[in-house]
Amino acid sequence: MRNVAMLPLIAVLLGCTKQPETREVSAATNARPTGLDLQAVLVASLPHDASLSPPEQTQQFKKALTAEGSNWMVTVRWNPGDLHRFVTWKEGEDGFSLGIPLRNRGKPFESTWAGVTMTRYGPYQPACVHQRNGSDWHVQMSHEQNDFPSDEQLKMMLEQNIPGRPHYNSVLSTDGTMVTLCGPAYSGGDTLDVQIWMLTVNRKKPSLEVLKPFLTGKITE
Repeated sequence: MRNVAMLPLIAVLLGCTKQPETREVSAATNARPTGLDLQAVLVASLPHDASLSPPEQTQQFKKALTAEGSNWMVTVRWNPGDLHRFVTWKEGEDGFSLGIPLRNRGKPFESTWAGVTMTRYGPYQPACVHQRNGSDWHVQMSHEQNDFPSDEQLKMMLEQNIPGRPHYNSVLSTDGTMVTLCGPAYSGGDTLDVQIWMLTVNRKKPSLEVLKPFLTGKITE
């Protein structure tokens, strides 16, 4: 999706550098935009401070999920039918709470990566910028069913993600719920990515035999 989003940005930036023929411009003015230029425009285009303040302590939520890893914890609270997720996370000495507005998918999103095909059903938050203590935090989240065509495909995904990429903290429970956190330990302090996936195979919960070798951490609901 980032590649698709970049195309109109490139076109805009290239168009901005083109000047009328009657006007003298320097070579620097006509230079093609750099990768940093494109990145700056992309960041500026994100919904700024789209996140919400943490809820009052007295607010009641009917749903809650907590994932605990070796040195991190994520708690997500919400009410059925509400797209907002209120997230509290902690990784090492870092952490804070915020509300993330999710979006429904218009239709299931199917993707294939590294030989693994999966279909995501939403909801999700592609990106927003949250201001915290004078800094811009780039926040992404998903809370969706991820369906696989076979047990083999699910195993391939789990092998890639648990233990998988070291910058992602992952926890998997016996019912197929998987929570991952990418926080400041990897991003350098300005990115937060929380994913809650309800894993299924052909729309059904995976068997314990498939999940057992990959079970890590602790998830409570």
